[in-house]
Amino acid sequence: MTDENKVIDLNHYRHEKFLEEDFLESLLDMTDEELDDYYDDLAFGQEHYDQEASAEIDELYPVYRALTSGDEEDKANFCYWHEDSQLDYFKNKFALGLFCKQNGLYIQALSHFQELLELDKADQVGAYYEVMAVLILLHRYDEVEAMVADKEVLDEQELVLLFVASLLADDIPSCRTYVSQLLEVNPYFTAFLDEDTFPLPQIMEAVNLEMVSSRSLDSLYFSFSRVLPILLTAYGFVHSYLINHFNEIALEEEVMLEELDFVTDKMRRELSYCGIFRLQDFADWTEEEILAIPGIGKVKLTKLKEAGAIFKK
Repeated sequence: MTDENKVIDLNHYRHEKFLEEDFLESLLDMTDEELDDYYDDLAFGQEHYDQEASAEIDELYPVYRALTSGDEEDKANFCYWHEDSQLDYFKNKFALGLFCKQNGLYIQALSHFQELLELDKADQVGAYYEVMAVLILLHRYDEVEAMVADKEVLDEQELVLLFVASLLADDIPSCRTYVSQLLEVNPYFTAFLDEDTFPLPQIMEAVNLEMVSSRSLDSLYFSFSRVLPILLTAYGFVHSYLINHFNEIALEEEVMLEELDFVTDKMRRELSYCGIFRLQDFADWTEEEILAIPGIGKVKLTKLKEAGAIFKK
């Protein structure tokens, strides 16, 4: 029987049961699985979980031993693992290497990445580039060069890392070679060079990218992000070299307007009145100022850009 006139003080009830308002609200936010775990804890005590955790640790111990020990017996047994288990191992090993690298433990990071390359011949997680990056962080530039000694064609990430290594080693001729190749491999490298300031914020954000399109600005940011610890202090030095190099290339590759087929005599005459005789002279003019010159419209402006003209912002 219930007393309909009885007043139940829920606040008093909560206080007596030690159920605070915040805790009650947290229960509402729990998933069904989380609630089940909580009820199991109430019903069976923490020992229930300790047993489960112990069983899980026993199962995973060989994996984590192989991750960290570098033991030859563990490596030998690895070939018998299931393919999916191997890939999981590669990912965990790679993550462990990144963790060491991000915390300045470069020797440990190098060890993990090199072991990955030894086990994963297909390099499914990109350990090869991380080996190059860590060697740069360790100032072992000759070993970086040795990694690509037998390669005839270098990809974008290799070129970025080799450029940084050469610059830090004060090997300016190699710097020029790698930057020139980057301009050929990634058309967006010109825009990268044309930045008023070094794009350090974008490079820092690129650390978290899981996938990037090749031959893009993002791929350049991602490639540079592999040596972020160096760039955090030396980005001004790197940016200064790139700007100076780009200006040198522009001077070496001077293009006169009469060499361009789409430039008519009238257009060339109008441009000469403004002191523009070479493609490089457009660097002192904005696009709007050029469009204001008689005989030059958007089509001609586009062709000038395609020919390599860079305009003032």
